[in-house]
Amino acid sequence: SAGCSAIAYLRPDLMFAAPLDVVAMMGARDGEVYSPYWHMHLGSNDRFMFSRPPAAAVWGNRMLDAREYTRHNKLVSESFLAWVLAKHELQQRFTSMLAMRVRSSGEVHKLDACLATHCRWADNRCRYGCHEHISKRERKRVHKAQLAALDLLQAQGSAGVIK
Repeated sequence: SAGCSAIAYLRPDLMFAAPLDVVAMMGARDGEVYSPYWHMHLGSNDRFMFSRPPAAAVWGNRMLDAREYTRHNKLVSESFLAWVLAKHELQQRFTSMLAMRVRSSGEVHKLDACLATHCRWADNRCRYGCHEHISKRERKRVHKAQLAALDLLQAQGSAGVIK
């Protein structure tokens, strides 16, 4: 991480709905971890993140905390990650970047289809309750950026891949 301003962890099976937000990545501050607001499943979405190098090291080495966590908890990725972030006093921030899991067949995972078509903050509500986990101010900022990303995805014709 010598000389790095920001580090991103990205799962290789993700298809992003728009180019990565490099400006947001470079704006990450010490002690902050940015990850998706969607599909948090009672914890923190672990599909991708970006942060400054020290926080990225905590994220990347979280299995070092697994023994302590499993003394009192079942190891579930999202809740474990949220616990690790809290233990290391990292602040979770949310990014509006959207990414869908793509299976080896090239199809988008059926549970991620909402991210390309209707997981918006307006009238539609994500069935996972994503909208309930962030403040109204953050919700407005994410919503604006998400609409732009969804418009770009639909303009590129990528939404037709969803099954």
